[in-house]
Amino acid sequence: MPVSTQEPTRPDEQDQATPLQAQQQNLGKRGVVSSGNEDRPNPDGGNFADKLWRTPKVDKRLIDEPRKGTYYFGGAGMDGAYIGDMVTAMKEKGIGNSQAVDAAKWSTHEFVDAPMTLLRRNRDSSSTDFAQFGKDGKQFNMVGYSHGGLQAAQAAADYADAGGKVDHLVLVGTPVSREFLDKLESHPNIGKVIVHDIKDQGDPIRAGMSVGEQIMSVPKLIEDRERGRNEGRNLGHFYYAGEDAIGKLRRRELAKQLFEWGIR
Repeated sequence: MPVSTQEPTRPDEQDQATPLQAQQQNLGKRGVVSSGNEDRPNPDGGNFADKLWRTPKVDKRLIDEPRKGTYYFGGAGMDGAYIGDMVTAMKEKGIGNSQAVDAAKWSTHEFVDAPMTLLRRNRDSSSTDFAQFGKDGKQFNMVGYSHGGLQAAQAAADYADAGGKVDHLVLVGTPVSREFLDKLESHPNIGKVIVHDIKDQGDPIRAGMSVGEQIMSVPKLIEDRERGRNEGRNLGHFYYAGEDAIGKLRRRELAKQLFEWGIR
């Protein structure tokens, strides 16, 4: 679980929440904090034009001091046992203060998250509650898988836009748009963006793909999911999500790569 950074409330403040505390009681699917734009549509409410074209607004006051640690964002649903095991694999490899983000703040349900990737593939207009990230560690890194990669990308962009430094952003099997990816890779406050597609394992999802290509990939994803269940193994896009011994080995190979890429 992320380390809480909320300061203790003084006795005379017990019954009167600050504006920031009041905002944090209404966090959205990405741990969203309103930035004084309460009239903006809910980012998951279906206003497609607002999602794509409105300029992101981030409250810089939310960064009181640099965040640290390595945060893992799992795939759609964020509820598989593979998530905790991936965190364990990173810790075993020497990646300090590794932890999974709170699924309650970053996911709705597998069958909601998956189609929502068509909207989250672009830079959106929400902002992230940085208080859910801790302050212990050597670096501030985000590692996202599939749907989680898009959430990590949005959070990294929010933090960097607000003046914070993200050391590494790793996108594993993530259908981020080419435009958004270019912005992430050129951002002066994001040290390194690492794209790790799983195309060698037959995954049709890749960074920089178009909306049309993503839609066309759905039959292959369904086929791999069902075939994998029937054969008792994880195929293609689900390569790192297996909960068997092979899945654990694959995650340790990925953790080794993360370490070799400089993540600490």
